Amino acid sequence: MQISKADLEDYRQALIDLGQESARYVLDEIGSIGGRGVSSVRDATISALQDSIGIYGDEAQALAGQLFDEVCAAEGINATSSIYDDLIDMDMVAGKVRWLCRKVVEGDTKGYVEKVGVLADFYTKRCNYMAQMRNCHGANMRYARIPTGQETCDWCLMLASRGFVYYTEDSAKAGNHQNCDCLCVPSRGGSSFDDATQIEGYDPDEYYRLWRESGFMPPKHNLIGADGRYHRMVYNQDITSAQGYANMRRAATRRLRRMSPTRGLRPQEAEEYYERMNAASNLAELDAEYRDIISDLIRRGDGATDADWEDVGNHYLYLLEDRKWKKRRR
Repeated sequence: MQISKADLEDYRQALIDLGQESARYVLDEIGSIGGRGVSSVRDATISALQDSIGIYGDEAQALAGQLFDEVCAAEGINATSSIYDDLIDMDMVAGKVRWLCRKVVEGDTKGYVEKVGVLADFYTKRCNYMAQMRNCHGANMRYARIPTGQETCDWCLMLASRGFVYYTEDSAKAGNHQNCDCLCVPSRGGSSFDDATQIEGYDPDEYYRLWRESGFMPPKHNLIGADGRYHRMVYNQDITSAQGYANMRRAATRRLRRMSPTRGLRPQEAEEYYERMNAASNLAELDAEYRDIISDLIRRGDGATDADWEDVGNHYLYLLEDRKWKKRRR
């Protein structure tokens, strides 16, 4: 299947329009905030967001399904799209709203309204991404993350450079963070990714070059937060204390020893990666070695599994913190 720039732009614009409609709907439902209690504003916002996810989120899912069905029909794949319930964790939505309500307490009602609008837009687009991911997963298909718009962050450049290799959100190590304009485009799965689906203007090699030039090194940071901030990827351990550091070190050691058959790398290949990082004598060498290893994983495509990426990334982070810890101790 050939997907033109114009078709992709129409798809992107339709998704943008849905996000904007969702934001307008939520803000209209909330109404005027002035003079109202925080609890009243909070409850109204959560209710409006829930409704908008049900209305515009489902439309965003339908948009994803239309693209999925067109790809399946063009490539002769016996699969059809679905509309899914509970794609968005409403407890998380409520938590985000409660956090934003501090702006109401501080009297920044304008800031609150702006943030709520952004949140409505984000969750609508999130429904599109999640539905496409589940459609692909259910049909044993893969997807690529295709940057659109004027700017692409370094993390998304790296994700785009891997091509049609993603099977779950874990393998992409990222969802669509706020203000992300990357699209999830499905294609045929299997052992080969020389896909019939071709996207005009999408050049993984060019994104790979841009990522290399950026100097950004995943997965030390991870764009998984709905607020768009980078989050560190290290077992959620507190490494500011001696006990937290010891816990992190034990966790890293356990992962290095647990080379399960589900991994794409052979144990000796993984050990070679670890030894290359272990041999670095300073942080500059460690960073350079890690960047080269990540480049190897990108080039392996589906030969490197989610677990391989996580192990290599966490070993890098372990060594990074190990060196910093020693420096602090001295």
